[in-house]
Amino acid sequence: MLGEGISLRLATSDDLERMVEIENECFTELRRFDRKYLETCLTSKLFIVAEIEGAVVGFAVCRADPSEAYLLTLDVHPDFRLLGVAKTLMAATEGTLTTTHVGRVSLHVEVNNSEAITFYKKAGYNIVNHVVRFYRDGADAFEMSKPLS
Repeated sequence: MLGEGISLRLATSDDLERMVEIENECFTELRRFDRKYLETCLTSKLFIVAEIEGAVVGFAVCRADPSEAYLLTLDVHPDFRLLGVAKTLMAATEGTLTTTHVGRVSLHVEVNNSEAITFYKKAGYNIVNHVVRFYRDGADAFEMSKPLS
């Protein structure tokens, strides 16, 4: 069953090394967040980690203001994909945003990342914009958005 055995909690500084490892596994150098930025996110953003059997296997980082949120990243270590980790992280992030009455969440995804685009569409996100040269390596991105109830 998807999501079974996954526990969630807020990230702490003790998780930082593992989150840097996961970020490095998930993204190329020009696409990843560095350690210093992730450390800053620990205190300034909604930062949720997913664990399986006590090991951090993924995380989501989101910034929000009273009306709108932006999903900065949703990372799942490649060894733990297709187990419902991303879906569980997304549901928890959106649930937290809903309880704080945020009305909309948006994100960017590289236009050739068909797996992520499919995942976000299944989660209710729609493509609202094509952003040329969004990433530091010059790749384009789709801006995707979803209203929260």
